[in-house]
Amino acid sequence: NESSQVSDSFTFDTTPPTVTIDDIPEFVNQLATINGTASGNPPGVLDKVQVVIENTSDSIYWEGNTWVASEVWLNATGTSSWSYAMPALTDGKAYRVKAKSIDKAGNVSTQILDSFAFNFNTTASSVAIDDTSSRTWIWLIVSAVCVLTVIIVFVKRQKHKV
Repeated sequence: NESSQVSDSFTFDTTPPTVTIDDIPEFVNQLATINGTASGNPPGVLDKVQVVIENTSDSIYWEGNTWVASEVWLNATGTSSWSYAMPALTDGKAYRVKAKSIDKAGNVSTQILDSFAFNFNTTASSVAIDDTSSRTWIWLIVSAVCVLTVIIVFVKRQKHKV
């Protein structure tokens, strides 16, 4: 008895994918999501993007529901264009976000990171105007107008005398 032939094919892939994080300003007062892009270098095919969110002020990491003492890699939504919803951030704290991409062969990209400080200030900014300087400017303008008026009247009278 002969058995039927069975074959299978596969792609040998040792090339790591790439990942980016969209720039986060150095200081933010709100940050709903982090975003970025990733790509699998041929012959690779992207599998997932993962992120780490670290509160560097307190040396704690977001694990998806709460802050913990150890680094936790969380799955982002999407691959070639990815995002992750940020947790509530604490005013006055510094944070670091890391990202990596992984392809179907298990190759891992170089980790990249971005850091920022969170400053949530609900106090309205105000500007004080020195009343003395305002009065001085008004006095100068009124004086200039009066002087110009006197000059104009004088010139008109001189023209009529001739």
